[in-house]
Amino acid sequence: MKILYVGSLQTKSNSFSRFQTLKDMGHSVEGIDIEPLLFNGHPVWSRTHHFLNIGPGISLTGKKVFDSFLDFQPDIIWMDNKPFIPAKTIRIMRGINPFKLIAVVTDDAFGTYSLGWQILKKTMPLYDCHFVQRTVNVKEYLSLGAKQVFECDRSFDPSSHFPVELTREDQEKWGSETGFIGTYAKYRAGVISRLIQKGILVSVWGNDWEGKPEWPVIRPHYKGKAEYGENYRKILSGMKIALHFLRKENRDDQDSRTFEIPACGAFMLAERTPKHLRYFMEGQEADFFGDETELEEKIRFYLNHPDLAKQISRNGRERCLSSGYDHKSRLQFVLNSVEKPESGRNKNLVS
Repeated sequence: MKILYVGSLQTKSNSFSRFQTLKDMGHSVEGIDIEPLLFNGHPVWSRTHHFLNIGPGISLTGKKVFDSFLDFQPDIIWMDNKPFIPAKTIRIMRGINPFKLIAVVTDDAFGTYSLGWQILKKTMPLYDCHFVQRTVNVKEYLSLGAKQVFECDRSFDPSSHFPVELTREDQEKWGSETGFIGTYAKYRAGVISRLIQKGILVSVWGNDWEGKPEWPVIRPHYKGKAEYGENYRKILSGMKIALHFLRKENRDDQDSRTFEIPACGAFMLAERTPKHLRYFMEGQEADFFGDETELEEKIRFYLNHPDLAKQISRNGRERCLSSGYDHKSRLQFVLNSVEKPESGRNKNLVS
């Protein structure tokens, strides 16, 4: 396959990991990094491009995709997460050479931050296939004229997500009894702050926590901003209990950490959702909670039963390895569905 891959190609991003995986699978892949095209980091244009979908970066992105399309002549144009290709550009390319246009969208185009998805919503009927992370998204996409919509959940990168043995110095720096990695969100911050006030010390890594209403309680337990690569593995490997809160703003019922945490050999205690229960046996490959009372009880239980937590973590990693939760398996599902849409119909999830 000749694939023109359009998305964030910053090395710390999951999009870049998927790009690399497609290359490792033997496909001829040319990448377009949208980060510089959208002036990411610019105080004005970055927000205008992402939240209003207007500005010079949108035109630059369309031109870059068009020029690469002419030069590379791909079989597939693969949009990773938020697409920024204007409808006019798509229609012109359709009139030149045949190709499949697909969007693999990890965020929620109809969630709290739906304003920033205007280009995708206007161009949905122009795509051959959409791949979404939420069951509710399927009907939402179809309602705007999408032709084919498949459900395909997140995944982990075996080359990045695996257990590591911590040195004594590593343990002192990265170790924690109970920990959480993730960007600030009101629900998760509220739960964590109340756990701390009840004597459960939760170490927190992630962005945008400073200055929020819960900050005075969380601040003594805040370890720093988001980490990636080796440090990310060390943080998870150093947790006796890895808490996993989903983003309500994105209506998530699974996300990347659903698979990355157990793949790194950490014991995952996550929100109970239908998809979490589908992917991991409760109390055997991971454990789950439905409310704060159950969460507190399970944290205290597993802190007193570390051997059981370790066994569950081993089972969870084995499940990740044996059940197709890795990038390659998910991406192969996408390619199979593009080639033969009936192959993905009614069996949308890799299991």
